[in-house]
Amino acid sequence: MHKDDQPEAAHGHAPGSACARCRQIKATHDEAARQGDIGTAEAMTATMGRHLRAAHS
Repeated sequence: MHKDDQPEAAHGHAPGSACARCRQIKATHDEAARQGDIGTAEAMTATMGRHLRAAHS
């Protein structure tokens, strides 16, 4: 079974939706990008990668 086919309880959020931490990281990244804060935007990209590997794989 593919992980996206698992019920919501299996990975903590509805399939296809972002978890709370994903949404937080994305919002921080987006705000940093809007403000031209490239350092924070890049850091959030790396943070998202680590989070995705740890929490969603």
